[in-house]
Amino acid sequence: MLRPAPKGPNRSCSAPEVDTLQTLAEALQKTAYRKIHTYPFSSVPLCWRRLYTDAGIILAILLIWKFQKLPLEKCWDETETAFIEKLDMVLIMTGAPGPSREEAIHQLLSSISSYTPTNSSDASSLSNFDTPRPTKRQRTSPAPQLQPIPDVDLRTLPSSPIPPIKFPIPRYKNPPSLPAFRAHISQPCPTPFIISSLTTSYPCSTTNPWHSTSYLLSVTNTGKRLVPVEVGEAYTSSDWGQEIIPFRDFLSKYILHPDGNKRGYLAQHHLLRQIPALRNDLVVPDYCYISPTTSKEQEGDEDEAEPAAPILNTWFGPPSTISPLHTDPHHNLLLQLFGKKYIRLYPPSATPYLFPRGKDENGVDMSNTSSIPWEMVEGGMDGENIGGVSGLGGGVDVEDAVRFGGFEGVEYVECVLDEGEGLFLPRGWWHYVRGLSVGWSVSCWWD
Repeated sequence: MLRPAPKGPNRSCSAPEVDTLQTLAEALQKTAYRKIHTYPFSSVPLCWRRLYTDAGIILAILLIWKFQKLPLEKCWDETETAFIEKLDMVLIMTGAPGPSREEAIHQLLSSISSYTPTNSSDASSLSNFDTPRPTKRQRTSPAPQLQPIPDVDLRTLPSSPIPPIKFPIPRYKNPPSLPAFRAHISQPCPTPFIISSLTTSYPCSTTNPWHSTSYLLSVTNTGKRLVPVEVGEAYTSSDWGQEIIPFRDFLSKYILHPDGNKRGYLAQHHLLRQIPALRNDLVVPDYCYISPTTSKEQEGDEDEAEPAAPILNTWFGPPSTISPLHTDPHHNLLLQLFGKKYIRLYPPSATPYLFPRGKDENGVDMSNTSSIPWEMVEGGMDGENIGGVSGLGGGVDVEDAVRFGGFEGVEYVECVLDEGEGLFLPRGWWHYVRGLSVGWSVSCWWD
């Protein structure tokens, strides 16, 4: 795909034929897009994901073909941006199913990122897209000027006050041994704990720091890579929505220059799979490959199964991001790579007092999320005094205060999760999370 044979069929395509192919691919992708949005995300039939993927790859390659072959096409910067957008939308929308599709997309994006033209109208060094090129090209429009993003250490940005901790989660300065950890999670109801200095030696904290805007831009094609962003107070709020925007726009709008009206949160996204360079910066702790001991294993009747790879989700956002009270379907080791988060946890036994939701108006099962307003979890009956700061919450109406009145007496544990720490969240424990600073976390899910 990256280096087609010199006499391959693509060599003989005329411009009208390429236009026809582009029109067909666009129509097929639009059909797949409509079909994908008629199903819940987890239930989309594979055929529509495959169709969207293949059409997107074709459209991206045609962008390069046109840039190389047609002397009056768009400037290189616009072509590169459109190319990245096509492929990132495939990764975000579908995960690129199909034989070698994901690998091909990563190869294509790597080829683009390694190309640095001496001027925007010169495509001669695009060796990985090896097709005949005109010797001279004419630019029809100037390259769009991106606003420069300064080199900032994100750890130095303003943060929220640290709330008092009344019922602390246990902290261990020395990591537990793997046998001790397995014994702990094999209990009927394992409890949460924190491991200090767990990630401080990882590349994402040292040689390739994720708190550096310069490094983040270097692995996101100068910030042109697309990311899905949650916008609003919390996913249970009426003002909540989602948008897919370039990473540099997310960095500028929601991290470096927030206006205070809307929060943007890069939340629960497979960013490390979308951008392999970031995945290479992270070490997944060995704990995430350990499963509880089964009764058959204890009796010696069952061989130990090969552990599955953990599910890695990224959480990157400004202060005051909120994750409402909810549970995870797996064990979770939450790695705080930089920044701070306030986290409150309730045991599974508290479930009847946390009022799990049912299905929403779209039929989506929300039973893993509490009906209790997030303001009330940390802010008390009036929902105003959050983290010791008056007025930070939006308030709780009288009806909710009466309905959830018994919630105040439910026992909980809490912590401020700091840079380099890992919090073990056992499956079924309810947790509420509030960002205290700009921060980056990775959740590692496993069974």
